[in-house]
Amino acid sequence: MKKIWLSIGFLTVYALICLIIFDWHYFFILCYRSGAGIFTKFHSFRLTSGCLPWAFLVIFFTWIILFLLTKFIVWIFKAFLKRPASLRLNIAIVFLITWLLHFIKPLQLVT
Repeated sequence: MKKIWLSIGFLTVYALICLIIFDWHYFFILCYRSGAGIFTKFHSFRLTSGCLPWAFLVIFFTWIILFLLTKFIVWIFKAFLKRPASLRLNIAIVFLITWLLHFIKPLQLVT
């Protein structure tokens, strides 16, 4: 019997939670800055109405990227191995893609 909490979909959700914990500043960067250009001011973290929609949008698109890349790579492995990927392979794939997203930060709104 396949355990549902170890499926590839839940593994991506676990990985996204780890990304949010470790890259808090990446997702919520607009909650730390106000203004633009030479008028940029840094302040302590505060939840404003302007930063939360952008933060949740970045989290959602990061999850979409993580999910699609994971499914694509699992599909490639399934095509080459001619059998379903094992749990260890799924965990390794999700870990590697999460690690790459941690360093690449494809949806960074402010540099």
